[in-house]
Parts: sequence; structure tokens; C-alpha cells
Amino acid sequence: MNINNKIKERKTPEEIKEAIILELNNGPKGASEIAEKINSNWITTEKFLNELMIEKKVIEIISASKSKVYGSASDLSFFYLPLSEEIRKRTLSLLSTLNEIWKKETNTTPQKTILQKLAVEFVEKNNLQNEVPILRFHYGQTLALRFEEYRTTDVYPLKDGQKNEIRELITEYKGYSAKESKLKQYKKPSMVFYKIKEETINNFCLEKEEYLKKDLFNLFANYPSELSASFKLFDKLMYCAINILNIKDNKNEYLSNIRGAFFLVWDCLTTEAYFYDVEKAISPEKKDLFVQIKSNYLNSKITNVSEFIEEIENEINNLEPEEINASDNLSDFVHELFSE
Repeated sequence: MNINNKIKERKTPEEIKEAIILELNNGPKGASEIAEKINSNWITTEKFLNELMIEKKVIEIISASKSKVYGSASDLSFFYLPLSEEIRKRTLSLLSTLNEIWKKETNTTPQKTILQKLAVEFVEKNNLQNEVPILRFHYGQTLALRFEEYRTTDVYPLKDGQKNEIRELITEYKGYSAKESKLKQYKKPSMVFYKIKEETINNFCLEKEEYLKKDLFNLFANYPSELSASFKLFDKLMYCAINILNIKDNKNEYLSNIRGAFFLVWDCLTTEAYFYDVEKAISPEKKDLFVQIKSNYLNSKITNVSEFIEEIENEINNLEPEEINASDNLSDFVHELFSE
């Protein structure tokens, strides 16, 4: 009897693979943890994990020989983070519910950026941040998961009046482009650093040099102090940018390099902002894994960008004194701003 039951419960290779992916869609895990969750042995689980990696359905997040950690290529969390199961469920169900209401109201499908910005505003208006965290990322605030229509989920439990509130938000947001929805979010006092960044990018040319100098200073003055790992990069970028603006001739090529460096540094510091904000959404038992993933991603980015910034810094430091407007240095500029 027991033998027959075991035979009936035996899974096919495809069923085992499907079980592995479903498990990893809920967050990264090691082979032994996956084996336990899907009721399989470690050797079989590792065999099918390797096959799934060849099929590009699973990736290796941490490659240490004795503690490999795997993630699903279809995991909707950014950086394949070990978010708590409840936060995953609530976030995805909210995004799915908002998407369905939008489609019914407008007969269109919302752009993903607009859906995220609308979701952030809804969460804030209803003080739902504890169950659906809001996080800073490259283009402002977002929820902790991407949204894909193919992923089935429960309907989010809306209270009385919240459906009407969502319809009102949809009426507003359906008239926005993705950029307009982003700029709307940047008007909030908490997003002033992002607003100044947008102004800085728009003024990154010689014709707007004086505006650019002020933008760079305002960026420096509003830098989020908690983003300490990226500050050295940001500080060097500001040094390079101001000194390049003080070059007498041939600024365009240097400015182009600095603009490129600006986007790379922005990527680093907003990645750090995301990790800083998302930590509260990580299950306590997964904190060590979170720290490992954070270190892998962030340190790699910072190292690569540091090399690029150092090349620009060396070029600036090798300029001859006569090539730079000595009377227009950074300290004079800062003094001028404070005197206005």
C-alpha cells in the first residue's frame, strides 16, 4: 500500500521543474531548501536546477561553491530579492486589480510606469505602506514588484469608496504620458532630489551653463545622507563637473563624458536607495541572504563606475593651470550661491 502510494506521488521531470520554478517565483533559495519545499531529494533537485539554467528559466544569484542560491528568471521582484510571501501577494494583487479596473474603465491597457505611479499614489492615500511598501528606484517611487499580466493572482480586497478613488485616479492618469506621471510624482517634497536631477539633465549643455552649476549644487545640498556607499562616487562626479565647467575651451567633449558618468552614478545611488528602502520588506530569516545579494549587485556597480569616474578625474587633474579659469573655482561658486 505504501509502495503504491509512493508510486502514485512520483512526479515527472517536467512536474519537478515546474515545482522548482513556482518555488523560486516566491524568492531565491538554495538547492536543499528547494528540495525540502517540493518534497524531493537534493541530488534530483540539483540535476533539474542545472537543466533549468541551461533553458534560461533559472539563474544562479550567488555562485559560492558550498552555498549556491538560485532564482527564477520570471521572478517579478527586482534583483530577485527574498521578499516576504505576504508582501509579494499583496503587492501583486494590488497591481493586478488596478490593471483590471483601468482596462474596464478605459478599454486600454496602462503603461507599466503609469500603473506603478498610480499604485504608489493609491497606497499613500490609504496609508497601506506596511503591507504594500513604496520604494525609491531609478525613476522615482515604485512598488516592490514588476507587473506582468500573465501572472495570476488574487483580487485585492478593496474597502468601501476605494473603487471610486481608483476610478478618479485613472481619470487623471489616463491623460498622462509615462514621463508626465513621473514628473507629477517628483513634485512631492520627499522627491526633491529626483526633481533636481531631472532639471540637471535638462540643463546639461553649454547654453545653460549657469543653470547647470546651480542644479549641481542643489543636487549636492539635497543628497540623501543614508546613501553612504554611493556618496564618494557622487562627490567625485560633482568635483569633475564643476571643474569641467571652469575650463576655458573645448568643454563639449568633457561635458558629454560627464553626462554619461552622471547616468552611471545615478544608477548606483538609486540602486542603493532601493536596497535601503526594501530591507523592511525582507523576511527576518532571509536577512543574511538579502545582504549577500545587495553586496553583489551594489559593489559590482560601484566598482565599475568608480573606474570610469577616476579616468575623468585624472584627465581634469592633468590639465594645465592656464586651461582653467582660476577665478571661477568651486569655492567661489558656492560662496556666490549662498550670497544670493
